Amino acid sequence: MRTEFYLPGEIYIPKDVSDLVQKVYSDTDIEIEETYRKAYEDCKIEYHAHKQNKKFQADKFALANPKHNVGPDKNISKWLENSNNIAELSETKGACEVRDSADSIELICLQEKVGGYGYFGDKNALGELDNNLAKEIAKHTIKLPTGMSYGENLDKYIEILENYYIKYLRNWDKYTWLKGNLAIIFDKNGDFDLGNCNLNYAEKLGLSYERKE
Repeated sequence: MRTEFYLPGEIYIPKDVSDLVQKVYSDTDIEIEETYRKAYEDCKIEYHAHKQNKKFQADKFALANPKHNVGPDKNISKWLENSNNIAELSETKGACEVRDSADSIELICLQEKVGGYGYFGDKNALGELDNNLAKEIAKHTIKLPTGMSYGENLDKYIEILENYYIKYLRNWDKYTWLKGNLAIIFDKNGDFDLGNCNLNYAEKLGLSYERKE
């Protein structure tokens, strides 16, 4: 409503943009017609309630105070080790809670190979994990379809993937490029069972999913 109030019949881009943004997001009240005053006040209440809710969600993913003193010879990683905050396991949950946009889950996509796992289209398993290889693995990401990421399903999928990470990929914690990322190791047919969905990944067709009956 503030945008509509301040928006003139024509604007010059980019010259007028900064001034308009400042006016719309300022705390200065506007002299709106009485006909629209109640609607405007209701919108303000809703807007401030929304902001408070987002702040509450963000606070849940803030770092907790360290449980004991961290000496000057230690770095922030020791602080993280002392925290039982839910955000420690993966960044995905926190990002989805705090952002306003419709979110999808981004994860690393690999496939089972003889002797380990590797990239789609490559017959061989990857070698011993080091920083350089971790950097390359981190590039192989996909997003779950938006249709899978609404409502309670989002939390369920993240929980499944976090538990999967703990069970099969916990050694990734040693590498900055991989730590905190969710991942799927698809089987040799490109399939993966994700709760109430069956996922399939193919090089030519990409990712598809089918809900279970």
